[in-house]
Amino acid sequence: MRRTETVAVYSEDAEPSRARPPTIGLRQWLDEIVAYSELLTNLVARDLKTKYRGSFFGIFWSLLNPLLLMLVYTLVFSLIVRVNIHPYPVFLLAGLVPWNAFAQSLIQATTSVTDSRGIVRKVAFPRQVLPLSAVLSGSVNFLISLGLLAILTFVLHPHLACATLLLPLLARLPVPSPSRLSRPPSPTRPSL
Repeated sequence: MRRTETVAVYSEDAEPSRARPPTIGLRQWLDEIVAYSELLTNLVARDLKTKYRGSFFGIFWSLLNPLLLMLVYTLVFSLIVRVNIHPYPVFLLAGLVPWNAFAQSLIQATTSVTDSRGIVRKVAFPRQVLPLSAVLSGSVNFLISLGLLAILTFVLHPHLACATLLLPLLARLPVPSPSRLSRPPSPTRPSL
């Protein structure tokens, strides 16, 4: 067996030559995700189970966390700072819910491959399933918090009920951005 070595030639003006990974199109990417949809579903279920295992409140924590944040911010900005926004809890929660969903999804997605290094070493599957599963499990929590926002809107400010019907459009926000941002840069694609 003949062994060949690749030698990188350096010059002051040129970058070293590298083997570029093949790029895949959106259609091929979606086909891979659909082919591994059962794995994706199991990873999302695993993420949700491990997140709330050992927690006293369990999945109720998804409701309690934004509710407590809203309570603290409302006390600070309504009583101490005296912000004059009439339904301030609704205003605040409408910003906190998508921001927390985006931030948590991005944090979980960026570390998903290294956190699952055991499965990455043992099983062959497309690695983009891992960040996508982290984003989708964060989206489940987002939908729960979105339900809380809808209920709070109906209770505290009933004339905004028609606008509340647009809340499902927010459900699309946390999915594409963190999954796009959490992918490692490729030599063929410009870095963000």
